[in-house]
Amino acid sequence: MRIDVYMHDVVAETPQRWELYRLLSEPIRLRLLAVTAEEELSIGELVDVLGESQPNVSRHVSTLKQAGLVALRREGTRALVSLRDDGDLVVKDAIGTGRSMCESDGSLKRLGEVIRARDAIARVADVAGCHFVAHDGTRAAALAEGARQAHSPWLMFLHAGAVLDAGWIEETTHFIQNVSANGRERAAVFRYARPPFENAGMRSGMRRLARFIAGPAADQGLLISRTHYDRLGGYAPNARRAEAELLSKLGRTGRALLRTRIFVGA
Repeated sequence: MRIDVYMHDVVAETPQRWELYRLLSEPIRLRLLAVTAEEELSIGELVDVLGESQPNVSRHVSTLKQAGLVALRREGTRALVSLRDDGDLVVKDAIGTGRSMCESDGSLKRLGEVIRARDAIARVADVAGCHFVAHDGTRAAALAEGARQAHSPWLMFLHAGAVLDAGWIEETTHFIQNVSANGRERAAVFRYARPPFENAGMRSGMRRLARFIAGPAADQGLLISRTHYDRLGGYAPNARRAEAELLSKLGRTGRALLRTRIFVGA
């Protein structure tokens, strides 16, 4: 009598295996695995891509890291997350499911936008001869880190999207030379200008009146020597109104209003 015996590989359902299944039952973790399989991303970028809160993203990244599914490395002040692919079929299936979710909810589209924006900023900085510093966290913390890494004796801070009038280089150079010559510490801000595409309505007029009464706002930029910046304490990384506080420390007599206009977003 002939008996045919068929054998196949069986993955033992150990407690550790069941823990993996439980771990991958959270949709956000599947989406995290899917996007990090495409690109190494910072926590801040993951927040933008997934549309989740930073505490929520950080918590799930920590869980996946403890399970050995993602790797975390530091680059300056940023925590970068990447997939640790060990070839596990269950994890591969989870990544596929997560990718389908990300296609449906627009996360993959946002991932492409984040990568393109990151590359574009880096290219602009390179053309301008600048060192691009990426940073996760508050704007104040990013400004403080940028100032810390800068090597110039003068610092200029601008918000993203700000556009300066032609001739700003000549005027700022002249201002720096004058301050250096007379020895009196002063900073400068640019003259606010309404964007050409903004409607000149009552709301716009009220904003201009508020600037006139309260003084310049943070979006008008700041030109200041490093020694003066350090003496005033710079931008406090954890302060909610760090830019306004630094302008307040300068006072009206400690800051000049340049002729160069700055166009800022509405």
